[in-house]
Parts: sequence; structure tokens; C-alpha cells
Amino acid sequence: MKAGLLSRFLPQQITRRIYFGAIILTLIPAIFIAFAVPASTLRVTKSEKEKQLYKIVGLLNAAIGNSYSDILKEKGVVGKSSQVQVKILHDVLQPIIDETVKEYPEIGMGYYSLELDSVLAANPPVKSIAWNGQDVIWYSYPVYDNGNVVGHIWSYTNKETIYASAFKTALFVLIIWFLFVVVLIFASNKIFGGYNLRLHMLEERFSLVFNASPAAICLIRWADGIYTNINTSFEKITGHSKHEVIGKSVEELGLKINYEYWSKAEELIERFGYFKGFHAKIHTKTQEIRDIVASYQLVGICGEKYLLGFFEDISEIKKIEKNINELLEIIKNGRDAIFRVSSNGTILNWNNGAEEIYGYSSGEVIGKHVSILATEDQYEIVKTINKKLLEDEVVKPYNATGCRKDGSIVDVSLSVTPVRDSQGTIKAFSLIARDISEQIKLQREMARLEGLNLIGQMAASISHEIRNPMTTVKGFLQLLQGRVDSNIAEYFELMIEELNRANSIIGEFLSLARNKATKMKQQNMNNIIDAIFPLLEADAIKREKKLSFEKGQISELAANEREIRQLMLNLVRNGMEATPQGGRVTIKTYMDEGNVVFAVHDQGNGIKPEFTDKIGTPFFTTKEEGTGLGLPVCYSIAERHNAWINFDTGPKGTTFFVYFKAVESNID
Repeated sequence: MKAGLLSRFLPQQITRRIYFGAIILTLIPAIFIAFAVPASTLRVTKSEKEKQLYKIVGLLNAAIGNSYSDILKEKGVVGKSSQVQVKILHDVLQPIIDETVKEYPEIGMGYYSLELDSVLAANPPVKSIAWNGQDVIWYSYPVYDNGNVVGHIWSYTNKETIYASAFKTALFVLIIWFLFVVVLIFASNKIFGGYNLRLHMLEERFSLVFNASPAAICLIRWADGIYTNINTSFEKITGHSKHEVIGKSVEELGLKINYEYWSKAEELIERFGYFKGFHAKIHTKTQEIRDIVASYQLVGICGEKYLLGFFEDISEIKKIEKNINELLEIIKNGRDAIFRVSSNGTILNWNNGAEEIYGYSSGEVIGKHVSILATEDQYEIVKTINKKLLEDEVVKPYNATGCRKDGSIVDVSLSVTPVRDSQGTIKAFSLIARDISEQIKLQREMARLEGLNLIGQMAASISHEIRNPMTTVKGFLQLLQGRVDSNIAEYFELMIEELNRANSIIGEFLSLARNKATKMKQQNMNNIIDAIFPLLEADAIKREKKLSFEKGQISELAANEREIRQLMLNLVRNGMEATPQGGRVTIKTYMDEGNVVFAVHDQGNGIKPEFTDKIGTPFFTTKEEGTGLGLPVCYSIAERHNAWINFDTGPKGTTFFVYFKAVESNID
């Protein structure tokens, strides 16, 4: 008989012993496996199936969001019949079931509604939650809506499948066992020879990995909560050294802060064997509070349960999150409009300042094109700036006009900054718009006053020089008028009329130019209006229009009666010229926050938006025969009386308001 393979490497006596020992080692475990492995495998398989069933129920629960009612609201069938609601829920939920069954073909699952008393979706299809006498393992999870149970999600599997799986596993283990014994016999010499060395190397590697981990790792005996091992990161985060921790319980070490959350975590670990992504706070050795995210897993070591814990210090991340949230709060509530626009012009977000400036709420504007915020004359400018930004050109802040929700125009200072991704590609634009309407208004007012000043200087220097020869010409025309033939006398009247008109214009020039101190005395504006009202009313009748005076109780003020009359005449006559025949011009006086207000309202078509900024500018007029000096004279008079003029215009007419301070000053 030829010697066996082992006899080539080992002495004959040892070979026989190894063969004999191998037979014993093979038979005893084989007998044990034949009886014990199926039962053990069955338990393990059953436990795994239970976890799988729980996992599937969790996936199905996550797929529906908060509850069935969210789906019904989204589909707009709340309040419809139960048959309609069941069909809608079935159409939404059945595809979720079918997709999940593809991944877990041996598992039955479904959704059930208590309110509708119906199975909403299932695979295999069922009409009720019943197993028809089948021996199954099942798991059910309640569906909540506002704290009330409104249904269930279930999953189940036949025990026959588990028995078949356990048998296959046991058979596989037996085969592996026999192969292992054979390999063990042939390799025992080498294995036993290098066992100690390999074990030592494994220990060193494990220690290196264990202590080099950036996450804190600890091993806690489950029975009494005693720490049995920790790594270097645990020491760094908690401030406790290894000899201070090992041998102490979790309570003795005093790391926990929010005990209610820890208690909940322990319940989940005891129930499922693990808990992941647990956010909590701990005390360090110096009583510093640290934010951590932890995961725990129950493990078995030498027949005893241990809790293997991993946690990371996220205190710095929490600080960064807090800073970011504070910054976002500043951006959200800032007075400047701050919003983001995609590269194709779609508005992506919107802060409170933008809502205040443009009048749109975030819900009204997000998703819309940014062009709704721009006036028509700004479209080409926006395109040019967008092109420059995409070509990496620097665009400095610039002034622009924006369009509010109500159609009104707002002056803004606009800065645009590209937003890039990690590759440097422009994905969006950040815009900051500041309302500069008051600043622009002030600039326009300054320009208007400078214009008035310039005209005043011109008027002061040339008006007297022009009036002298005009007076002479007018005198000779009047002298000759009575001596000429009646056929040409009308031409003299026309020339004299034009000279009077020119003299009136010069008078208005001089009104603008008046820089002497205006003599004031105590006046009641109602008395001044009463004095000139018959004259104004006669003019209105002549124009086939109506005039009314709504007299209010007002305080007296310091005023120059002649100039106030001129202001009233100019404003009322402007109102009459704007009002169509049969229309009415209304004069009002009243008090507003301690100021005396003189108001003139007409029933014209209003001032065109493109003309509103030019109101009060010298020589600007929309009348065919106007001089453009009437309103500038009014502004000049108001300024000398320490008053100010506003107006409100629309399709139903325009109202001019003159506000006088009711104080006694500069009285002669």
C-alpha cells in the first residue's frame, strides 16, 4: 500500500495519528452539524428575515411621505368617494410595491387603510390582511396622520422558504466543513508553524487601525455598561485617559447630557441590535459640551454581548452651521434685495428686502424669469451684462430702473456676481439691488433747483434790459393805433397782445429770479382763496367747467399774499386746462400732521409716466402754447415759503398738494 500524501511531509506514526484525529474531528462536528446547524441556521435565517421585513416596511413607509392624506391632497381627491380615493391611492402605491418586490421577490407586502377599510396595494394581490392558513412570519407598521393611526403597512414571508433556506445553509456548511478538515490536515504543519506570528501581526494591525481611526471607538459590556476598551480618538474628544475610562460604567464617567435621548437610543439598540446616526451632546472631562454623531452596534464576543460604539465630534460643524444660519437670516431679513438667478434667467430664491422693494412675495416670483423685474428699456442692458459675466468680464455696480408688482418704477443700484460650481463653471448669478429712489429724487431736485437758479440769474440780468425797449415799442404802438386805418388796427392789437404776453413771461422769469427776502405776514389761506374764488369761478364758467372749494379748518401761517395768489392761480388754471368740458376742479384745504395743505384736484387723464420726473422743470410743457414756467414758479414760491409740493396722478385725474408749515416765522 502506498503511503498517503501526509507521509511525505510527516513521520509515519504522526501521520497515522493525524489521520485518526482528522476522522474523529470530522465525524463529531459532522454529527453536530447534522442536528444543530439546521436549528441554528433556522434561528439566524428567521432573525435575518425579521430584520428584512422591518426594513421593507420602513422603505414602504418612507415612500409615502407623511401619510395617505398627503397623496389625496396632491391628487385633489380629498372629500371624493371612498372608491375614488382607494383607486387613486392604489395607482400611486402599487408601483412602489411592485418595484420593492423586484428587489425582494420572496416577500409579500402591502398597504392597508383603516379609514377606507381597504387594502390599497399589495403583492401578491389580496383583498384583506389574512394569510389564508399559511404559516408565515409577518411584520406590521402603523401609518399615522396627525397622531392618529389611519392604516398599516405589512410584509411577510412563508416559513417554508425559511426552512428551505436553512436546509441549504446546513448542507453548505457540512460541505465546507469537510473541505476545511481536508485542507486543515494537509496544511496543519504550516498553519501551526506560523500561527503565533500571524496572530501577533493581526494584533498589531488591529491596534494600529483601532487607534488611528479619526472616530472615537469604545467597547462597552452590555450587561453592566462597563467600558472595556477605547481608542486614542476617544481620549482626545472626551479628555479622559484610557486608565480613567476602562473599568468604569457609562454613568460613572458622566459623559451623557440629554438622558432622554440616550434612553431612547438604548431601547432601539435593545430592540434591533443597532442604532445609527444618533445626534447627542456629551460632557468632556473639563465639563465642556461637545456635539457628537454616534452609531452603536451590539456584538458578541466569547459568548458575551458588547456594545461597539463609534462617534465623531461635530462641534465645529455645528458652529459653522450656526454661523451660516445667522448669515442666511441676515440675508433673508436685509433691507437690500438679495436674490439668485439661474444662468437662463430663472429666479431661484428671494429675500424679504426684495419683497419690500419689488412688491412680489417669494411664492409669486420664484421660478419666473428675471425680466419681470426690469423695465423695457433695461432689457438690452441686462442681455449685455449677462454676456459680459459669462465671458468672465468684471461688471461694476450700476444704476438701473426696476418694475414693481404694481407697475410702478423703482430706481435701484444693482450689483451682479457670478456663482460658480467646484469646476469654476458659472451656474447662477447673485444680485443685490438697493432702492435709491430717494437719492435719485434728491439728485433730480438738485438739478431742478440749479436750473431755476440759472434761469433766475439769466432773468435778473436781461429782463430789465428787455422790458425797457418793449415798453417803448408798446407805447408807440398804442400811440399810432388811433391814427391808422381801421383795416390795419387789428394788427396793432395783435402786436400789443403779443408784447403783453412777452411781458408776462418776463414777469414769470423775475418770479423765478426773486432772491430778496419775501415779506411775510400772518395769513389764513382760506381767506386768500375766498378773495380770488370769484375770479377763478368766472374763468371756469367761461371754459364750461365747474369749480368747487372744500374749506377745512386750518391754522394761520406766515405767507406773502401776492405770491400765494400767483401759486393758486397757476395750479387751478393748470387743473382747468387738464379737465375736459363739463368736468370739475376741486380746491381743498386741510391739516395734515401739523401742516396746512392746499390741494387742487382735476379730472383730466393724468400725467404720463414718462413725464412725471420732469414736472417742475423750467420750459417743460405738454401744452401747445405753454411756456413751461407756471409750475417752476409754483415750486419757487413754495421754496421761499419753506413749503414743498407733491402730486398724485392716475387715469382719473391729478392732485397737486402744497404743504405749508403752520409756524410763525419771518413776519413783518
